[in-house]
Amino acid sequence: MGEKSIYQELKKRVRELEDIAPHRRHTVGDLLEAARKYRIHFSLANDVIFTIDRTYTVTSVSPSVEGVLGYKPEELVGKSLAELTVVPPEYLEKALHEAQRILQGEKISSSTYQFITREGSVKYGEVSGEPYLHDGRSRAIISIARDITERKRFEEQLLAKENELARQAGHLEEMSIALKVLLDARDKEKKRAQEVIMSRARMIIYPYLEMMEAGNLDEECRVYLNIIKANLADLLTPYINTLSQQYLNFTPMEMRIADLVRQGKSTKDIAGMMKVTPFAISFHRRNIRRKCGLLKAKKNLRAHLHAIEKE
Repeated sequence: MGEKSIYQELKKRVRELEDIAPHRRHTVGDLLEAARKYRIHFSLANDVIFTIDRTYTVTSVSPSVEGVLGYKPEELVGKSLAELTVVPPEYLEKALHEAQRILQGEKISSSTYQFITREGSVKYGEVSGEPYLHDGRSRAIISIARDITERKRFEEQLLAKENELARQAGHLEEMSIALKVLLDARDKEKKRAQEVIMSRARMIIYPYLEMMEAGNLDEECRVYLNIIKANLADLLTPYINTLSQQYLNFTPMEMRIADLVRQGKSTKDIAGMMKVTPFAISFHRRNIRRKCGLLKAKKNLRAHLHAIEKE
C-alpha cells in the first residue's frame, strides 16, 4: 500500500473518531452523573447499605452505619464476616449460610440479626440481600440492614405482657375452681345442716305437737297451739328446702311416714314401728301422694321424695 493510500485510510479513521467522540462524551457524562447521584443516595440513606464479595469480605458500607453502630465505614470495609465484631458469634453461622444462598442466586427479603455497637450494646437489624449479577454470574452481595431495635423491644415487652396476662388468667382460673369447690362444699354443708335441723324438729317437736292436737284441748289451748305451729314454721323458714316445704304442708303423722317411706320402709314396717294398722298407714300414704300431686300419677312415692330432696 502506497503512502497516499495509508494517508487516506488514516484520514478516514480520524473522521470516524471525530463523529463518535461527541456521543461518547455524552455517554461518559451520563455515567458520571448517575454515579454522582448514586453516591448522594448512598450517603443519605438511613438504612445501612453494604456489599460483600465472593470471599465474604465487606467491600463497601454506607455512612449511615456510624449513626447506627458507631463505626465509620472504613473500619468495616476490607474485613471478612468472621472478622467483624459487629456480628455476635451465635449469628455468624447464620450470616455465612445466608450469604452462600445469595451467591447461589437466591434473594432473602427479611432476616433478623443482632448487632453489637461500638459501645457494646445490642441492636436488632432486619437484613435483606440479593446477588449482584455480571455476565450471568453472582459477583457480589448487595444488602440493606434496617434498625428495628425499638420495634423488637416493643414486641418483647408485648410478649412479656401477654405471658404475664396468661399467667394471671391461669391463676384466676385456679382460684375460680378452688372457690367453686369451696362454695359447693359450703352449699352441701348448709344443706346437711338444714336437713339436721328439720330432722330434729320432726323428731322432737312435731310429734308432741301432734299429741297435743289429738288431745282434748279447749279453745284457748288450741289457739296457743296454732300460734306455736305458726311461729315454728316461721322460725324454720330459712332452713326449708323443697322437700321440707312440702313436709310443712303435711300433718306431723304424714311427716313421719314420709321420712320412713323415703328411707325405704314398707307399709307393714311403718305400721309396726308406729304401732298402728297397715290400713292407717295406707290412708296417710294416700294423703301424702295427693299433696305431692301423685294421686293419679303412676310414680313411685319414694323416688318422688328423693327427687324433690335433690332439687
